[in-house]
Amino acid sequence: MKLKLPQSNAVLEPPKPPVIKAKPIPTPTPIQTAVAESNTAQTVQTAVAATPTTATVIEPEPEEEEQLEVEPLPQEEASQFPIKAAGRELKLEAAQWYGSKNDIITKVNIVAQKMEELSLIHSKLTTNPIAKKEMIQKALEITQVTNSLLKDCKELAELCTDKRLKMQLLNTVDRLNTLSQQLRVVTAVKASNPRDLDTDNQLFSCASNLTETMKRLLRDSEAASVRCNFKTSGTAALAIVKFKKNLRKSRTAAAAAALKKPAAGAAKTKSVGVALQQ
Repeated sequence: MKLKLPQSNAVLEPPKPPVIKAKPIPTPTPIQTAVAESNTAQTVQTAVAATPTTATVIEPEPEEEEQLEVEPLPQEEASQFPIKAAGRELKLEAAQWYGSKNDIITKVNIVAQKMEELSLIHSKLTTNPIAKKEMIQKALEITQVTNSLLKDCKELAELCTDKRLKMQLLNTVDRLNTLSQQLRVVTAVKASNPRDLDTDNQLFSCASNLTETMKRLLRDSEAASVRCNFKTSGTAALAIVKFKKNLRKSRTAAAAAALKKPAAGAAKTKSVGVALQQ
C-alpha cells in the first residue's frame, strides 16, 4: 500500500547568506610601534652580518730596499789598484738607481763586484800559483754576466720607439761587447806572464774603458726606457725598463765628482809648477 503525503501550499525560500560583521583594526600604541621597529632592525643587522662581504684592499706599493752605502776609494788606494778603482767607480754610478726591481742595475753591480775581486787576484798573481787559474776564471765570469746584461739591453732597445735613442743604445752595446772580450783576452795573457808590465798597462786601460762604457750603457738604457712602448712590452719587460732614481745616492755621487775635479786641478797645477822650477 502506497502512502501519499499531503501537498503543502507553502513556498520554500532559499537560505539567507551569513552576515559577516566587520571588526575594527586596532591602532598600535607608540610602545608597540617602537618594539616592532627594534625587532626589524635586529633582523636586518643579523642578515647583513651573515652575508659575506668581499672588500677590495688596495695594498701600498712596497718601498725600495735600502742599498748598502758605497764610498769612493782613497786617492792612494785607487792609484795602487786601478782595476779595483774601476769597479768601485762603476758601483758609484749604479748606486744612483734602485736595483731591487731592475735587472740591468743588478747585473752592473755584479760586474763591478767581480772587477774588485779580479783586482785582488791580480795583486796575488806573482806570489800565488793558483791565482793564474782564478784570474782567468774571474774574467770569464765578468764576460758571462756582461753578455747577459747586453741581452737585456737589446730587448730594451727593441721596445724603444725613438730611433735615435735605440741606435745610441745598440752602439753602446756593441762597444761593450768588444771590450768584454778584450778584457778576457788580456787577462789570459797576463796570467800566462805575471811579470809583464806592458800587459798590466793594457789590463788597466781595458778595465777603465769597460767601466766608462758600462756607465754610458746605464745612461743610454735609462733614456731608452722613457720612450718604451708598454702596450706591447708586457709584464716581463717591466722589471727591465723600470729605472727609479736614488736621489740620496745621486747627490752623493755629484758631491764626490765635485770634490774630484778640484783635486785633479790642484795636481795639474803642482806638476806645472815643478816643471817651471826645473
